[in-house]
Amino acid sequence: MPLLALRSQVRRIGGQQVLLDRDGDSVSIDNDAVLVCVGGVLPTPMLKELGIAVETRYGTA
Repeated sequence: MPLLALRSQVRRIGGQQVLLDRDGDSVSIDNDAVLVCVGGVLPTPMLKELGIAVETRYGTA
């Protein structure tokens, strides 16, 4: 089930868990995938140069 965590900061994204700082408390959440919606233009060439796999999808998939 997707989770919307308002008023939180991502501290670490791991293969199985995400660590958040939420109102001063550390919260660990089980993780299968992370969707980042930040707007702007993704620097795809730079990310690929760094060896990061990039998959872009539009709409719902």
